[in-house]
Amino acid sequence: LCLTGLASLAGAMAPNGAILLATRVIEGCGFLAVVLSVPRLLRLVSQPADSDRVFAFWGAYLPGGAALMMLVGPLFLQYGWQTLWLANGVIALCYAGLMAVLPFPPAPAPGRAGAADNILHTVTSPGAILLSLAFGTYTFHYFALTGLFPTLLVDRLGLSISAAGLISASTVLANGGGNLLAGVLLKRGVPLWAVAPAG
Repeated sequence: LCLTGLASLAGAMAPNGAILLATRVIEGCGFLAVVLSVPRLLRLVSQPADSDRVFAFWGAYLPGGAALMMLVGPLFLQYGWQTLWLANGVIALCYAGLMAVLPFPPAPAPGRAGAADNILHTVTSPGAILLSLAFGTYTFHYFALTGLFPTLLVDRLGLSISAAGLISASTVLANGGGNLLAGVLLKRGVPLWAVAPAG
């Protein structure tokens, strides 16, 4: 969170496009670290019986956040794009401060297998490979839609930035709703093999 926040603040002050791009890469590394660590934290603070619901809500963070940015982003344009970068940096740093003072239960002791054994087992497991391919395909389509759709609406259809943001945000929110619905279905006993293809 600190890396994300500091990189966002630095990006707001970038003197050129190359430095802005470099700060976005650093910001992305911080974001990736958060995304990879939160599921473990969620397991520590939630009950096993609630895991389907908890992870359904966690799965909605990206579409919810993307939709929020698509809606509020145009409002920041009147103050300059740097204002949005500054706001995001401050928010990330405030969350970092909050996480630093929140008490978390101790993590369970790691198993006997070393990290290298765990990694080797994971990358050679047919289930993990299939899941990676499925998630990679989903991610490709999701980011193609969310990344290109607003541009298409503005450049090809002539919509205003705020109208394109509203339409794109609605599309992205549908994804978040799907994640929440999947959590409800799993909680009601619908098997994962039926929920995933339906989505």
